Amino acid sequence: MANALATSTAINAFCASYFATTPNIYVGFNRKKPPSETNCPYIIIIPEPKTEGLQVDEQVYNFTIGFAVLGGSSSTSGKIVTQTGLILCNQFGQLIYKALATAGNYPIYKMDYAVDDYAMWPQAIGQMDIEIRAAIAMGGDLSY
Repeated sequence: MANALATSTAINAFCASYFATTPNIYVGFNRKKPPSETNCPYIIIIPEPKTEGLQVDEQVYNFTIGFAVLGGSSSTSGKIVTQTGLILCNQFGQLIYKALATAGNYPIYKMDYAVDDYAMWPQAIGQMDIEIRAAIAMGGDLSY
């Protein structure tokens, strides 16, 4: 997963265009000292519970992807004020989803997705909770 995100041409081009850098990618992170605005843009891969074994019909893998861009700006058109960071964060998240959906041998079974521009201001953050289901097969591998 981390390699698919790190080598995504679309993600790298988007980040270079809007932030003049490529994203930092973390597999896990220190919850007491999470990435800050100086680390933006970034992607965090957090492995979650999985279901495997002889008594299951399919293996289930869950993980969370956190992502953030430096927000804090807005644009105004008439009486409409748009938080630009929120829009960029959503675009970043969609590129991450697309990169993950096309990587590996197993399709994404389910994804819950949200973006937020106030919880970690001035970072605009997003989170997707992803579930992958795989039929039991000998020799399969899912790496983070």
